Amino acid sequence: MNENRYDLHCHSVYSDGTKTVTELFEIATSLKLAGISITDHDTIKAYDEAIGKVQDYPLKLLPGIEISSALNGLSVHVLAYGFSPNDPLLNRFIENLQKERWARNLKIIAKLKEANMPLDLNKLKEDIGVIGRPHIASAMLKLGYVKSIREAFNEYIGEGQKCFVPGFRPEVPEVLEFLHKVRAFGIIAHPHLIKNNRLVKELLSQPFDGLEAYYAHFPSKDEKKWVRLADNRDWIKTGGSDFHGEIKPYISLGGSWVREDTFQLLYQRYLENERLQAIK
Repeated sequence: MNENRYDLHCHSVYSDGTKTVTELFEIATSLKLAGISITDHDTIKAYDEAIGKVQDYPLKLLPGIEISSALNGLSVHVLAYGFSPNDPLLNRFIENLQKERWARNLKIIAKLKEANMPLDLNKLKEDIGVIGRPHIASAMLKLGYVKSIREAFNEYIGEGQKCFVPGFRPEVPEVLEFLHKVRAFGIIAHPHLIKNNRLVKELLSQPFDGLEAYYAHFPSKDEKKWVRLADNRDWIKTGGSDFHGEIKPYISLGGSWVREDTFQLLYQRYLENERLQAIK
């Protein structure tokens, strides 16, 4: 395949992926991808490491993030691209998200302790940094509380289970308003997975800049609907694998991707925002 391919949706160990930044770059290079975006959940900490390290690889790196949000009480994930990781407004916004995530983790740990499965959350934070449920599940496995990460979710910390605690999620309009304030593009993540037609209709009425038309292992026939909806709105059509490593072993990096023109549209906004931050 001669055309440049860019996977704009993958996760690192800084959120709920199992691959380090270096491992993501190594895999992307082996697959001859032209570039990637690391879109960790509610954090851009990977870019503290990634921006310098990507210089050693034949790759371009587009900063991204996947923000956990809600619309009318229903969970929605928003992908954002084109921002500068150095933007102080963005970093304050993310810091608030992380404070809410930490408060949720404390409540999950308290419930696990009540179930006779104590964990040292501070030790986890020292070892990993940004903590999510997959890290808690991995710690449960390591301590012998469960026999698999799947069991940890299915029996204890998955949605609706005895130690589950719902997370804080800002409303979609608030998220989009903020993203546009920092000159970032707001994208509906994996609309293929949204089964609530009313929610889809309401999302399509929001001032998004695009949607993730090409996703994971979905066949092209399932993507046509989202391509058409994006085209009708003159929205950007992004794409990516949603690679998590061993958390989702059935999804490979580069499983979905975008071409050069889409990547450059987003990448040029990132470069513009970097220049703006440099002169402030």
